[in-house]
Amino acid sequence: MDQVFPRSHRPAESAHGVSLSEAFWVWLRVSLLSFGGPAGQIAVMHRIIVDEKKWVSEGRFYLGSITPPARAAAAP
Repeated sequence: MDQVFPRSHRPAESAHGVSLSEAFWVWLRVSLLSFGGPAGQIAVMHRIIVDEKKWVSEGRFYLGSITPPARAAAAP
């Protein structure tokens, strides 16, 4: 990888360990399983992102869930 990308210009995936293709397939799965509006989508995202993949901690997930963009989706 050093021959393709110098250390200062490596793709972002090396910083957090999730490849673009893995993220794509996980978010596709979340979108296909997300029925029932925002509450159902948040529950599916929690199960996959926190419990299965362990990409983020539970506290960080819920912190992101109460920010205005996430809450705006739940507004009538």
